[in-house]
Amino acid sequence: MFWPTGLSGRVSIVVLVAIGCVFAMSAVFYVEAENYTRDKEQFARIGERLAVNARVLSFVAIEKRAEMARTLSAGDITISWLPADTHIQPQAEDLLDIRDRIIQTQGFPLDTHFTLVTRAESVSDVVGAMQLADRSVMAFIISGLKDRPYITRGLFSALMVSGIVLLVAVALIRVVSLPLRSLAHVADTIGRGPEIQVSEDGPREVRYLARAINSMQERINQLISDRTLALAAVSHDLRTPLSRLRLRAGFIEDMELQKEIEADAIEMEAMLNEVLSFLADKNSREAKSKIDLADLLKAIIAEVSAGRDHILYSGPEHYHFTVRPLALKRVILNLIDNALKYATQPEIVLIPGHRAAIIVVKDKGPGISHQEVKRVMTPFYRIEGSRSRATGGVGLGLAIVAREVERDGGTVALSNREGGGLKVKITLPLEELS
Repeated sequence: MFWPTGLSGRVSIVVLVAIGCVFAMSAVFYVEAENYTRDKEQFARIGERLAVNARVLSFVAIEKRAEMARTLSAGDITISWLPADTHIQPQAEDLLDIRDRIIQTQGFPLDTHFTLVTRAESVSDVVGAMQLADRSVMAFIISGLKDRPYITRGLFSALMVSGIVLLVAVALIRVVSLPLRSLAHVADTIGRGPEIQVSEDGPREVRYLARAINSMQERINQLISDRTLALAAVSHDLRTPLSRLRLRAGFIEDMELQKEIEADAIEMEAMLNEVLSFLADKNSREAKSKIDLADLLKAIIAEVSAGRDHILYSGPEHYHFTVRPLALKRVILNLIDNALKYATQPEIVLIPGHRAAIIVVKDKGPGISHQEVKRVMTPFYRIEGSRSRATGGVGLGLAIVAREVERDGGTVALSNREGGGLKVKITLPLEELS
């Protein structure tokens, strides 16, 4: 069963079903009321004309009645005269109610020799016969008596009204759902960049929801800010005892022990610097600009490749795209650094797209297990083994990559290459960056 995913689509389906039910019930109502669409004036007019015609023929000489009958024929009633003892077709059961209603308008007894049958040439015309006092017969044809103009007109009108109501309902539903789409957009951006206040307008329930989302954003940002400041303060305060430790290590006579302590101090200082850098970049407000993405990648490769293993580049010579240059540079540098630390033969591939730019960083190495794919982008998470702490770092490289890419509405996907190695695919959508 088709069921739209959006609120507007679902409400529209509900309205459409409701209108369909009303339309179906209206059709049934019109069909049931078909016998009552001929009001008293219509049957009175038919009965009066037949009665007058019967009286006129009764007073006219027999030899002139056929001509008089043709003269009396007019409009939707055609009159003819038949001699006495002419066989009259029996009354049709489906026209019995119409027959009784016609003769009752003139006060004829119900046993009056008056019959109605359906005309063979047209199902809407009715053929009738009425016996005169001298037993001759006045035959008549009533054109269109069984037509259903009221039913057809009523159903068509109901269909038109239903279509108009549906169009107006869909337009109103879209207007009402606009604040909800705005709320969904803001909720999706929480944690990916600067705070966006939701406009508190629309229906009362939507205003309450917008106010709650704004308050939630403030509480979340305040909580994150407090924790960031506390962690930054602790990391900064650790620099002082760390510096004293390095100073005192210089007075140790055991050179081997001195080198081990200094190496530990240097590692700790590097870790503190990485944490402080991570926290500082969290609130970065770098503006986007349109640059040559291919030139940026080739410049990064040239910078990193100086005196190190060669890094391959595949892609167009030039490709202009709107990004945050410093943030993207840090992302690519982190990925290349990981590839050079834990693997070999790093390669960068740029794939231009109609609606997005794709950057792929590949290497030849051990890769990572499928269980670690999602967890590896969590801050401070480190994989044991080939990608272990022994190579340095505190587990923030891929976390920074994921954070910076998601800020621009992009995605990061990790997968293992056939034959060994890791592939990191970054997708930057054009609609989010333009």
